[in-house]
Amino acid sequence: MMDFIIPLHPKLVHFPIALFVTALIFELLSRVLKKKQYFGCCNFNLCVCYLTNSHCSLCRSMGTAAASSESSMLTKHKTFGLLTMWLSWMSLIVLWFVNKKSPENLRNIFLIFVIIVNIALGFAGYYGGEMVYKYGVGISQ
Repeated sequence: MMDFIIPLHPKLVHFPIALFVTALIFELLSRVLKKKQYFGCCNFNLCVCYLTNSHCSLCRSMGTAAASSESSMLTKHKTFGLLTMWLSWMSLIVLWFVNKKSPENLRNIFLIFVIIVNIALGFAGYYGGEMVYKYGVGISQ
């Protein structure tokens, strides 16, 4: 089973990464241009992202558990991937309150969450890229 999941990881993980980054851009655009529809686009991107990222992070944790040796780089990649997942779930709760109550201070907290999620995502991507390009992990012979 793990032989099937591990090759899927790089194919599936880039979609939610793009959604997180795009959601941050839409949130910033909605604030700068003061247009509600951009915040709606941010909401849509994040809702799809929560679903896909959770699946990819769970696959990631299963796949990395199956790895023969847990390297420092792999541990960091996994840790930041799971941190991204948990922070994104926490920001979903804040997003629900923003949409329900709409106080501005909650929207600021939401923006902070989205920024931190993107930073954690950047670290996960960095360590994943290092494993692939520096050490050849996951490259077929």
